[in-house]
Amino acid sequence: MKETANGMPFINDEKAIGKWDFFDIVSSQDDFSPDRVINSAFNKGFKEIYFFPEGEKYWIFEGWTKGYLLIHYGGNEPVLTYKYNIKDIDGNSYMFIEINEKDETYTEVLKKVSGKHYKLKEIGRRENINIPFVFDEKIIGSWNTVGFVDSIDEFCGNINLNDTFWLRKVSFYPDGQAVRKYSDEEWHDKWSKGVLLDSAKSTVSQYTFKTIDSVEYMFLEWKMGNYVYGGMPPSYYVLKKETGVKMNITDALKIQKVDKGTDLADKLICFVKNFSWEDVKEHTLETLRTWAFTDWETPFAAIVNGQIVGMAFIIKTDYYPLSEIYPWVSCIFVTEEYRGYRISEKLIDFANEYAKKIGFDRTYIPSEHIGLYEKYGYCYLKDIVNYSNEKDRLYVKEI
Repeated sequence: MKETANGMPFINDEKAIGKWDFFDIVSSQDDFSPDRVINSAFNKGFKEIYFFPEGEKYWIFEGWTKGYLLIHYGGNEPVLTYKYNIKDIDGNSYMFIEINEKDETYTEVLKKVSGKHYKLKEIGRRENINIPFVFDEKIIGSWNTVGFVDSIDEFCGNINLNDTFWLRKVSFYPDGQAVRKYSDEEWHDKWSKGVLLDSAKSTVSQYTFKTIDSVEYMFLEWKMGNYVYGGMPPSYYVLKKETGVKMNITDALKIQKVDKGTDLADKLICFVKNFSWEDVKEHTLETLRTWAFTDWETPFAAIVNGQIVGMAFIIKTDYYPLSEIYPWVSCIFVTEEYRGYRISEKLIDFANEYAKKIGFDRTYIPSEHIGLYEKYGYCYLKDIVNYSNEKDRLYVKEI
């Protein structure tokens, strides 16, 4: 026999199955009248409940069996068991749920609006998260939670440093990635200007800024179960930007050798298709598509939160008639949003470590720039001419 979350046997109750809207709260069932003024000020965190067939659970509702509704508020909280009974009044069905809490006892009244046998995929709010990325310089960085309110106007800058919040921090990265750090887990999302996109729940949470007493705060819509399944409006987390700290890309950055036929190789091709270095795009794409690398030649990718943000090659020959000079560190590129975080330097260092492991004692970089690669330990060697008869400078570094 099927059991519920608290071990009770499941007993079907066809009258319970369907959708119920919150209707009222009364001291007891005897005090209820469908004609009385509804206590609209009462807010339990939901406006509707679904009783699924077979007592199936969803959100905070851990299931049901005839005469009982089970609720779990998360974490280490126990599964709570509440008695219900159903009464037909003037052609409508009402459910009365007895609530016995530490300091009060009352009865919630629900009104049945549908007897349909719903499935989880049929209920809840689902929003279009396929929103094109639009950059927003203002949002970039890490924001720490300082408050949680039902409306933006409710917050007046009254920060209580002793408060602990489930959502601790949100970091917004320049490529549209976002990381939400909670007290017990970490969620990876995406963002576009004005919104945070939650792919797991298919919600679009708007963010807005407000300055209070010369301090700028961000208000981020909180769209969890109360919003998705409970029919409630979103609440707001209040966050304050970390100051004097540049976005810590280093912790999230990985440099990785790219191997032929891998998912990372496909991602690198996609990255090159969309990067802004038009002069080398077609040649670089052809090199990757045909995998024109031999022996020890290879590309490298700079990755932040699963997204490629930069690349480099180590190759035998570059765009110069100098077959006696190799290996070349070439095709060094970092996407615009991630420049200024020394990712180029890390790509070059990784390439040099690779070259050293396979037996080389120096590498070469061609460039038209003066003062760029010198800061990475390279020295000017001589002027060189490429196949287009254009003059560049050749740099060398002992490794």
